[in-house]
Amino acid sequence: MEQRRHRLLQVMVVERFVVGALLGLAPRITLRLFGAPANLDSPIVRYAARLFGIRNAMLGVLLWQQREDPAQVGRLATLNAATEAVDALSASVLLLRRQGLDRTATAAGLTSIGVMAGFLRLRALAEGDELDRQETYTSTQG
Repeated sequence: MEQRRHRLLQVMVVERFVVGALLGLAPRITLRLFGAPANLDSPIVRYAARLFGIRNAMLGVLLWQQREDPAQVGRLATLNAATEAVDALSASVLLLRRQGLDRTATAAGLTSIGVMAGFLRLRALAEGDELDRQETYTSTQG
């Protein structure tokens, strides 16, 4: 199970870094990939996108730093999943308001749900590894 946790952790960290880098370095292009209309492009929208990119990258850094500790990985996977849940909820609100951003809101919401599922799976794997580690420790002590 530990190998699966490590592989999934690597995939999720890469996701955080790639999205963070794309938003940080090319916010206009990345926003267009998510369906944002060109008429909404502005310096403040690009600035907000860069902040979002920094958030993603930092979440990835935190996760990578704790990769060897299943308990910490589980906590950080929960934090990442919660972050994605809030993003999905925000996209849903945008979709429900019918402001002409349906494509953007749908893309962002579905992406968030998929990433959230990945982090929930990572949490489950980390919890299993932590239980294995505790059982091994207990069996060696007595």
